[in-house]
Amino acid sequence: MALRHKIVLIVAFASVGGINTITESPIYGIAGLFTTGSFTQAVQVGNGMAGVLNVTANVIIRLIVLLVHSHTDQDQLSFYIFMSVLIILCFIAVYVYYRLIHIPPVNIRINQQMASFKRQKLGNIIDLYHDENKLSFWTLTKILKTHLFVQFYVLFISLLLWPGIPCNASNTGWFNSNGKLWWCSPFVIGTFNLGDLFGRTLAVKVHQYFSSKICLVFALLRTLFIVIIFYRHHIDNIFLLGLIILMGMTNGLLATITFMVRPQTIVGVNNCERAAYLMTASLYFGIASGSIVAAALALAHVV
Repeated sequence: MALRHKIVLIVAFASVGGINTITESPIYGIAGLFTTGSFTQAVQVGNGMAGVLNVTANVIIRLIVLLVHSHTDQDQLSFYIFMSVLIILCFIAVYVYYRLIHIPPVNIRINQQMASFKRQKLGNIIDLYHDENKLSFWTLTKILKTHLFVQFYVLFISLLLWPGIPCNASNTGWFNSNGKLWWCSPFVIGTFNLGDLFGRTLAVKVHQYFSSKICLVFALLRTLFIVIIFYRHHIDNIFLLGLIILMGMTNGLLATITFMVRPQTIVGVNNCERAAYLMTASLYFGIASGSIVAAALALAHVV
């Protein structure tokens, strides 16, 4: 990319990432107020749709700009479009959040929780959910240990390997000529996002077949995708895109199932909400860890 000031690039990604986390996390918290996993699955699908919309808008805007300015630096153009669209999506997320909290069932749950917190602060032991056995975060962590690890590890592997490593793969066929400038975006980024959206959508249909142990096995098997690091310069680009689709699909499927299906020992609104916070923290820890390790490997010229 022709950007001279790399610090600007880092600050831009950090700022947009922070905005994305701030706007997305509260929606996961609201989903945690409901004991059924379908609400969480809806948030996950929306997350996947945002990625697809970003890539789609990126392609459309790039084509329009290139029709007017054919000699524009496409890498720099793609970067600016990506950041701009992501910021717009974050503002849309804020709008969705405020519309969501005014839906009657959601508003009632939020008011009940706020009333419960106020009573606890005043030292009143009477609770709306008197039959609920409140669990500490540590107890919930022990119950959710497999779910938390799967959530973390799935996102860690995905962000370790995507999008940087496939984007730097040797180009073959059409991607070595006219399609070279379109390889990273939309193909590498878009194929992963499409697979991810498909996996998140499929989760509600197949989650009953995936126990926590099965999710753990599949999460560990995703480690095999590391072969992309060693063979990205030696395999056909179409085959590599197929691997990326599979990686995206398993990412969306496992991340959604472990988020939406809680152990039966976690009951009650308070416990479900706390479990959602823990899962959200694990999700972002996986994203951050995978990205940081990928950046460190790139700086060390390992990949």
